Amino acid sequence: MPYQVELELSYHPKLDYSALERANTFRLIEGIREIGEGWISSSIYWELSG
Repeated sequence: MPYQVELELSYHPKLDYSALERANTFRLIEGIREIGEGWISSSIYWELSG
């Protein structure tokens, strides 16, 4: 049964987040087990000032 969930990512200034685009797929991994998978249905972008 599919579920719709919302994920919040932690931000790190030295990582490239450009791959996080709408319709891309992802997997949730806990330890060595894959516990979920899905696709990105929307995104929110913002710029940090400073």
